[in-house]
Amino acid sequence: MVRRSYIGDMMIFRAQQDIPADTELKFGYISGLEELDERQSKLKNYGFDCDCQVCEAEKNTSAKKMKRRMAISGEIVDIFEKGESNSLQTYTKLLDQMEATYVNLPSVEYRRAMITPLTNLITGCLTSGLPLQVIELVHRLLLALGFEIKVTKSSFRVLQWGFLIDEIVVSLVDLCDAYADVNPRLLADAEGVAKKCYLIMCGEDITWEEAYGRDKKKNGTRSGMGMTERTEDLVEGVEGLKFV
Repeated sequence: MVRRSYIGDMMIFRAQQDIPADTELKFGYISGLEELDERQSKLKNYGFDCDCQVCEAEKNTSAKKMKRRMAISGEIVDIFEKGESNSLQTYTKLLDQMEATYVNLPSVEYRRAMITPLTNLITGCLTSGLPLQVIELVHRLLLALGFEIKVTKSSFRVLQWGFLIDEIVVSLVDLCDAYADVNPRLLADAEGVAKKCYLIMCGEDITWEEAYGRDKKKNGTRSGMGMTERTEDLVEGVEGLKFV
């Protein structure tokens, strides 16, 4: 899989992993976070029915599992919006139940339904001053996207890159902030991964420092620090939700 981006009239392709010679390059036409029917409908405008591994995996998922997955997703949204629980255990148990509705490995079928709940939880923990929980949730988000990571006391490494979505950069920046508080030795590695994701997503990294650099953090203006670039994507009410 490759990521396509544009700088002016120049189209740039960047690989998400090492690619053997003569491999067919594939990139997404639309957001992978939309529902299957909606994705298929939009792709008909391009004159084909999508049979990528993600779409095929969802097509082959039983109606019972899909119904259960959507019910859990709705339950999580309801709890968020009503502010019924400030216990992370409530949400993680529901996410565990949602995970059980998937049959394929995340590297084949990333956990699309888990992305929004996880990014909302990361935001809630960040604003609640819970760096350990931020770290745990970002790690879970990476695994849900098919990443393989290895974390020790002194290093943070990506062994296998997963599916890249727009939300991943902000979540990795949150991970950097959490590591800065908990284990600064991992900060440089985490920032390196975040910057590489930014490069793949945007096609350039010249603007990285302007958007997410440490100087922006010192001034309190870095994207993500004040939720300046994520608020519109949040479930209503999560900004004020405090976790314990």
